[in-house]
Amino acid sequence: MSKPERKRLPWEKELVDLNKFDWLTAVGLSHWHKHSPLQLRIAIALMQHANDGNIAWPSQQTLAQYAGVADAGQVRKAVRAFKKSGAISYCRISELDEYEQAKITRQKRGLAYELEFFWAYEQLEESQQPLRAMPKQLRDGKARKQLNRSTADRSNRSTIDRSTPVHDRPPYKDRTLEISEKKAPNEEGLVSTREAPLSAYALASGRSG
Repeated sequence: MSKPERKRLPWEKELVDLNKFDWLTAVGLSHWHKHSPLQLRIAIALMQHANDGNIAWPSQQTLAQYAGVADAGQVRKAVRAFKKSGAISYCRISELDEYEQAKITRQKRGLAYELEFFWAYEQLEESQQPLRAMPKQLRDGKARKQLNRSTADRSNRSTIDRSTPVHDRPPYKDRTLEISEKKAPNEEGLVSTREAPLSAYALASGRSG
């Protein structure tokens, strides 16, 4: 029994073999759209409504419902981004030829969107190109910045010291601690040699406290 032929991946296909699912893959790989969840959701909605001729004619309200966005304003924002990158083209339904208009099942108003397969082919081809290496000047600059960072504090502190909670660490030994440990010559126990300030009651009664 012969092995079934392996299904070609989108970037392995020729332009004439692409379909609307490959177009959606290209949108997800494109640097124009892959970082925008809104645009990716609108692209899915457009792909779902596209016919065999790669034409879609959903209303903006329908696209908003399919994409789960708040209003048609967000749909228009995504559509403008697709138009700018070349992922789609659009025109009024009334501007289509009679053959395409005959396929449309809604009223002959609003916009018709065409998924651009040549754009998708280019994006799929570009996605398989190896990433360009970082320029040498940029590499050297990053290395210099890393070397110039001061590591004195990190080298002076051990791993144990960094992992010890603050409340478990010994008090910082400096002159303040030494001063706090000194006792006055005539100090007895913990009794302070300072005279307590006279209270207002003692002053009024003539007592010296």
